Amino acid sequence: MKNIISLSAFLFALLFIGACGGDQSDTVSDKMEEAKEAMENETNDQAANLNDAMKQAKKAMEEAGMGQESEPVNFRELKKLLPEEMDGMEITDQSGQTSGAMGFNISQAEVEFTGGDGEKIKISIFDTGGIAMAAMGLAAWANVTIDKEDANGYERTTTINGFKAFEKFDTKRKRGEISIFAKERFIVKVEGREVDMEDLRDALSDIDIDDLADSI
Repeated sequence: MKNIISLSAFLFALLFIGACGGDQSDTVSDKMEEAKEAMENETNDQAANLNDAMKQAKKAMEEAGMGQESEPVNFRELKKLLPEEMDGMEITDQSGQTSGAMGFNISQAEVEFTGGDGEKIKISIFDTGGIAMAAMGLAAWANVTIDKEDANGYERTTTINGFKAFEKFDTKRKRGEISIFAKERFIVKVEGREVDMEDLRDALSDIDIDDLADSI
């Protein structure tokens, strides 16, 4: 449960991404900064200012085309898309949550598998409901090109089954992650330790992207 995104984390993601590029994003960033400053003061007057700033931020996001296109799939439905078993490993944690702010919501479901030799794989599914800034915060790599390699491993952006994807692996520590950004709203992320990249790819293949699309 400790890795589920909290409401405050969701707000922070919006605050951070809102400051990252473009005149429209600058407008959103200004409004979000007003909300943040108001939040830091606990007087009644500033509570009123916070409410006003949040409304302005939401309006600015909608005008900039960064609003929520549709309600995210309920996290209980996302949990049904997660694998129930993995060879040689057992489920040690499973959780889900919907978080929101300013009328925007995102859903997350995750499952964690642990093996007898210390292997661990965690699979997470996020549905942003089409919120552009939330998607950018969770999958910033989707809008850049990364191709880097050294003695410790590599990280790169790529394409998997037609979807934007990101891979990162530390060969010395045997830790890595692989993610895809699907249908302009879903992020599927697989993280692991004491595993090989092939194990992470196999785990990712257990998620049926067509089922994700059907869940909209």
